[in-house]
Amino acid sequence: MFTEILSYLTGRSNNANGNEKVTYSNGTTPSIVIVGSGISGMCAAIQLKRQLGLTSFTLYSLENEVGGTWMVNVYPGCACDVPSHLYSFSFEPNPNWTEKYSGQREIHKYLIDVAKKHDLYSHIKFRTAITSAIWDSSKNKYHISSKNLDTGLIEESFADILINGGGGLRIPNIPEKFKEFKGPLCHSAQWNPSLDFHDKTVAIIGSGASAIQIIPQLAESVKKLQVYQRTATWVVPRDNYSYPRWLKSLFRVSPFCQRIYRSFIYLNNEITFYAFRRDSYLSPVVSRVASRLAAKNLKNSLPDEDIRNKLTPKYTMGCKRISVSNDYLPSFTRENVSLITEPIEKVDGNTIKTTTQEREADVIILATGFDLLKSVADTKIIGLDGADLQEQWRDCPRAYLGISYDKLPNAFFLVGPNTGLGHNSIIFMIECQVNYIIEAIRTMMKQDKASIVVKPERQISFCEELDEKMQHTVFASGCGSWYQNKLGKVIAMWYGNCTTYWNMTKTFNMNDYFSSSLV
Repeated sequence: MFTEILSYLTGRSNNANGNEKVTYSNGTTPSIVIVGSGISGMCAAIQLKRQLGLTSFTLYSLENEVGGTWMVNVYPGCACDVPSHLYSFSFEPNPNWTEKYSGQREIHKYLIDVAKKHDLYSHIKFRTAITSAIWDSSKNKYHISSKNLDTGLIEESFADILINGGGGLRIPNIPEKFKEFKGPLCHSAQWNPSLDFHDKTVAIIGSGASAIQIIPQLAESVKKLQVYQRTATWVVPRDNYSYPRWLKSLFRVSPFCQRIYRSFIYLNNEITFYAFRRDSYLSPVVSRVASRLAAKNLKNSLPDEDIRNKLTPKYTMGCKRISVSNDYLPSFTRENVSLITEPIEKVDGNTIKTTTQEREADVIILATGFDLLKSVADTKIIGLDGADLQEQWRDCPRAYLGISYDKLPNAFFLVGPNTGLGHNSIIFMIECQVNYIIEAIRTMMKQDKASIVVKPERQISFCEELDEKMQHTVFASGCGSWYQNKLGKVIAMWYGNCTTYWNMTKTFNMNDYFSSSLV
């Protein structure tokens, strides 16, 4: 299995069938709608072309360019916390990454280049939202309604297959209390580049991944920076460095060397997964090493004991997202940066009121995360017997392998429920999911199946196993993270390592699905 996973990881096995065009026995191919033109949607579209020879698909994008989160998030300091050589498609390695952890602009350019290479632009409807997808059992198709966001034009169409790659971290979480603020306000995911911070008092709300990247940048340009922290975040050093010219040249002339390097990063990250387990013999060792590294980082960065205590998390490391940064903690040694840990009770005009004090702010930056439940089911999708996905997934989204839902025939999700990661590259998970979907579509065509839907008992058994195994991870240790729903059930994260998920999704088994044949 080791050589097989490495072959998959480096893109040498996910195109086993070459450019063979697959069709139904009557020579036709399914019409496919892909929601989103970010990493997930792009991956699905490319593999439909590469592995099945299909071109009968359309991507719908809310934005005016490909890239998804890397197109939308343009806040200062925006960068990836996964090494670039792993945070990229296995089938499109980039020997020219400039540094270990690339910034938003470089990642976005990479995605644009990949989209151009695979001629995706001719398949994309930009600035167009899918407003509804309703399953028509008489036709075995989805009735698709879409809206052009610029013109308001409504279009109706039908699709045989629906692939939802819209992403879970997409709809900003904007607490109601901040809507009363009278000055400029923006969410990190809706950054306004025209904001003027010079000689301003700026309040940033939140201390998660985005805030940790924004704070060091703002601290250098504002008069005063007020950081409102609800919960401290575990931060480990960001061992970033630029790749020398000779190494990039080596990767260009020897793709094998680049594959080895990518594999090394993957395997190293897989080992760190044991820091997220609570029952493995390796878990205490890996967790202790990681915790000591973070604690040492705190001590070295913050001489003030009071500030250091406020920035020291009180929960198990890994229960919430771990951030990597070299300049976040030192920002709190600056005279113009203050840390506020009292809860915010009210915002009135330009005044932010906490339980102990009132403070004036000229600008508010919300780094308050995303509405995960709304994001995974924000489009009106109706399945069997009128099942409404928004209602079904309102409190607790469930899906077989995070991909298939038992009330939605011919529908597949990318980065669906319980497929998020805390230790490795989400692009690896996306490629696993896309490979599974490709095999499902291939099987449908070869067996002349008009529709497939996962069996309820298969979905239930998978979810029960997932919930049981999740209890052995730090994600379920009770820190109240966005990984959980209101009842405390973990709905965002995968319970195992990436290799486990790859092994579960590497083949498609029609026995797990009900199906109906073409008429």
